[in-house]
Amino acid sequence: RYQRRVRVILDALWCLRTPVVRSSFPQRLEAAKKVVRYLSAYLSGTKLAASLQIIYPFEEMKLANENRTKLSYPNNGFIFIPNWQWYTCGYNQKVKKWKASPKDNTLDLALSKVEVFGENKYQLQIYSWEEKKLKPYSWITEVDQSLLESHVGKVIECYWDTEWKTESPDPEQSWKKPITSKGGWRFLKVREDKPLPNALWVAHDIETLLRSQLQWRT
Repeated sequence: RYQRRVRVILDALWCLRTPVVRSSFPQRLEAAKKVVRYLSAYLSGTKLAASLQIIYPFEEMKLANENRTKLSYPNNGFIFIPNWQWYTCGYNQKVKKWKASPKDNTLDLALSKVEVFGENKYQLQIYSWEEKKLKPYSWITEVDQSLLESHVGKVIECYWDTEWKTESPDPEQSWKKPITSKGGWRFLKVREDKPLPNALWVAHDIETLLRSQLQWRT
């Protein structure tokens, strides 16, 4: 009545009798494909199946990116995991996601309207799992303020725009002379499927990624 799945992870290179560990990465990849083809033929007619999951070493990032753009399904980046862990779905604070386009490095944030120094302004909020409540995260400024007004109380997906300017209140001058900082979160779309915004640790990961300015250099 219940189906049980068991995953057996094999290092394909160690299944070979010939030493290939010190070969080039393309040679090691081709050798691993041969092992998978052999296992697939051996397991034919059974309920077991063999597949190849490629785990690229960091030194081969350029090659990995070239292969990523040739995949038959849409994708936008890489997942980094410690070499002693296996990727699993769900929340994992040790998993880091890198996306090729800066606009793809987004955060899902709660949009609220708060009164500060007698004026209503739009604020983005993050969720703290430790305190079980929403917390102020950043101010948001858009050319079309009516766009924000129509989505107050919802979770919106935002991307970081390095050329945008964000205004925040001055502790003494209120909004009469706001502090302007370079860079800011911009509205991308509404996330109707999410009741809560991203967790604080997710935001910290994205911030670290944006600050690192990890980009491809040719």
